[in-house]
Amino acid sequence: TPELSPLSLHDALPIFLVGADWCPHCVSMKGNVVPQLRRRGLLGKVAFAMVDSYRQPRLARRLMQGSSVPQLVMYWRGRRGWRRQRLTGEQSVATVEKFLERGITEVAQRKTAKNVPHGPVPVKR
Repeated sequence: TPELSPLSLHDALPIFLVGADWCPHCVSMKGNVVPQLRRRGLLGKVAFAMVDSYRQPRLARRLMQGSSVPQLVMYWRGRRGWRRQRLTGEQSVATVEKFLERGITEVAQRKTAKNVPHGPVPVKR
């Protein structure tokens, strides 16, 4: 499982796939969906990590809502603090791709909004 540094969490959209080795849907997500997303370049745009709910139960409980696995959990900083969205259950590549693109777009819009000057732009004459 890749480790996430504080820098990667600051610079990229944190995405966690929470699952378990005993769960056939989790194994399918990990073995089929994740490699396709990686090949398409989507996982290079986010800070992605897989969390085993059996081996890392504390972390899994903090990330998940309920106990169903797999869960794909996405965090981003909004105007009112951290926001979280999730997909629960086995998902298709297309569904996960839309989920990730929505988050990537949201983060990009927030960054752009922060870089836009507020008020009139001074003009040199």
